[in-house]
Amino acid sequence: MQIGRYISELLYEHDCVIIPQFGGFVGNYASAKVDRIQNKFSPPSKEISFNKNLTNNDGLLANHISISEDKSFEEANAFVAQQALDLKNRLKAGQKVELEKVGTLYQDAAQNIRFEPDNAVNYSLDAFGFSTLFAHLVVRETVEQKVEKTIRQKISPDISTQLKDRPPIPLDRGKRPLKIMPYLAAAVSLPFVAYIAWLAFNYQLFTTGKFTYANLNPLTEKICVVYKPPLKFKPITIYSPETNLLAAISDTATSVKLSFFERNDPEFSETKQIVVRLKASKPDNTFVARKKPKKAFRFHVIGGCFQYFENAERFVNKLQQQGFEAHIIDIYKGLYRVSVQSYSSRGEMREALASLQSKVNPEAWLLVK
Repeated sequence: MQIGRYISELLYEHDCVIIPQFGGFVGNYASAKVDRIQNKFSPPSKEISFNKNLTNNDGLLANHISISEDKSFEEANAFVAQQALDLKNRLKAGQKVELEKVGTLYQDAAQNIRFEPDNAVNYSLDAFGFSTLFAHLVVRETVEQKVEKTIRQKISPDISTQLKDRPPIPLDRGKRPLKIMPYLAAAVSLPFVAYIAWLAFNYQLFTTGKFTYANLNPLTEKICVVYKPPLKFKPITIYSPETNLLAAISDTATSVKLSFFERNDPEFSETKQIVVRLKASKPDNTFVARKKPKKAFRFHVIGGCFQYFENAERFVNKLQQQGFEAHIIDIYKGLYRVSVQSYSSRGEMREALASLQSKVNPEAWLLVK
């Protein structure tokens, strides 16, 4: 009896078959695969692997052998134990052990048991009836090939033969007419290019404000613009260095306003005069009473914490309408903490807590800051 045949039969319906004191064969589901290089389609399967740590006797293999061979469970169990011992000895001797329809077992250089499954057998019942498919490459004619084929079919063999036998027509390499069009185009465009260059160097014609169409003719005489001075100048008053302009200014004056225009001049304006400071003004000794700083309130009754500023501000406005001195005290861990009322002592804060819990929020709490 070969134990590999019984393991193979059990792997169709079970995901794990154990050889006691040797190891177990485990089946894992593998989805369908596509090999684009070989154009191969593989159906879903159950991949078999070997685990040397599965050594406990679950009785599955011995029970199957007992039923298949019409033996007692004890005899079947003894057969399985003998097979496990035989497998170990053959592997230690360096032999490769082939289990029918399951795979091949062998030991590597580090004395570890290796397993190569037999991929020719598909143990997945869900893939029953499916086999590996190979897709054949379909070679289609291109558009150029189709057109060439159609033309060849329409040309008769006689015509093609006549064309082959006909001698080539010699080319007439006599005198060719001169190509004068490029030279004619250059001769016509040259004056326009020169005129555009002339305009580029005489751009002042367009900026003088005295431009006429006659100026565009480079052959005409240019009429120079004659400068005409203004008909009337405003008189300039020049004061001598000996003139004392401050003689008429009072000794008590601290500043004076000056203007470049006389009062009867249309350009004169009160708002455009220049203020000149003559001497420093006396310091202002007016007594200003200092306000005493407000008493610090370190004890607060917190009525709520809000994630958004708009909600906190709306709650503050509501409390202020009820007569409380509510305000946003700070931001703690991303929340705006709203104080219903603040106090200067811990005793006042504790006395007011019960009242504020009944009026504002039953969950109001104390904060010392």
